Amino acid sequence: MEQQRLTEIEMALSNQAKQIEDLSDIVYQQGKEIARLNRQLEMTKQQLVDIESGAKDAKSEIGLSGIEIAALNKPPHY
Repeated sequence: MEQQRLTEIEMALSNQAKQIEDLSDIVYQQGKEIARLNRQLEMTKQQLVDIESGAKDAKSEIGLSGIEIAALNKPPHY
């Protein structure tokens, strides 16, 4: 009876150790994914800043929104 109880405890402990290892691997992978997404977000933010500053530098209509500038520069067939 005592041996069976000890075996059950050892099995439970082994299962918990495996679960902890699996969860640790998942946390590690998620950390890598979060870092990758943060880098991608920073690149996208920089691209947006570059686009916005390029639009302001390229146009003399300072203070106008992108839609207003586009409306002023629409092709003649509209």
